[in-house]
Amino acid sequence: MEQSERKELKKYFSRLGWTLLLSQVIMLLVVYGLEAIQAVVFAWIYPDASAYDINWMIYESGLSLLLGALCSIGPLLLLRLDGLKERFLHEERAVSFQRMMLFFLLVMGLQLVASLLTVPFEWMTNLLGGSFYEASETASAASVTTSMLLYTVLIAPFCEELIYRGFILQYLRPCGKTFAIVVSSVLFGLMHGNVIQLPMAILCGCLFGFVAVEYSLPASMVLHALTNLSVEAVGWVSTVDEMLGNTCNSALTAFGLISLLLTLSLHKADIQAYCMQHHAPEGSLRCFLSAPPVLLLIAYLVILTGMSITPL
Repeated sequence: MEQSERKELKKYFSRLGWTLLLSQVIMLLVVYGLEAIQAVVFAWIYPDASAYDINWMIYESGLSLLLGALCSIGPLLLLRLDGLKERFLHEERAVSFQRMMLFFLLVMGLQLVASLLTVPFEWMTNLLGGSFYEASETASAASVTTSMLLYTVLIAPFCEELIYRGFILQYLRPCGKTFAIVVSSVLFGLMHGNVIQLPMAILCGCLFGFVAVEYSLPASMVLHALTNLSVEAVGWVSTVDEMLGNTCNSALTAFGLISLLLTLSLHKADIQAYCMQHHAPEGSLRCFLSAPPVLLLIAYLVILTGMSITPL
């Protein structure tokens, strides 16, 4: 790659970095601003409520997260992608019910693999006096209100897929499908700000990205919504009957792992060929990681993720 090409590519990636930083800033302003307003309102309505009770009422409402997620989409229009409607609604091929169920089981298998990957890291963190307990509780807890359930099952999948498999993946696609899928998935994983969800979101994000590219963006939204719904369903069952919830979760992950292993064994050559065929031009990753706003964004997201590790 020529120096002029590297310079242009770095400028191209910088635009993405600045746009995502602006998106994060707007989301934080909306979330914290609305939470501050809610705190004042709740304190006025319930004068005897403690600070903990008020914070819990704000969390239960889910309103700040919902509006923050929706507002974070706006800055992505600055990427100036052509033909948004055609890009986002275009269907390469239809997804049958059986294929969608296979993708769902693959997500379950990937989540199990991701959870196993966190074991040695969690062990090392424990030795250093850190804990993943709160991060794990946050990642697996079921929604306690209708608004939070609405956010988790509908709003979050829509917004996250639109941002990461819509705008970001499509923006990076000229660098190759593989590059676009993997990079958008890593950003998606870091965006969660949760050390437990990081490997799960990256691995599952790659599958969501493949579905978005090879099938359609709405299909990846449906798959994402099904994934979140399964977490909610298992969490709700566990609150009623912990043993039954654990049984349901074990069954899903077992079938998922079997589906994942069978898919990898039967299509290993196809997966390798796909990655090689759609690889990025040499030097693309270096240009991406050397763009200042991208580095700033990644540093912020890494710090945010690290903050989910709490003292023992």
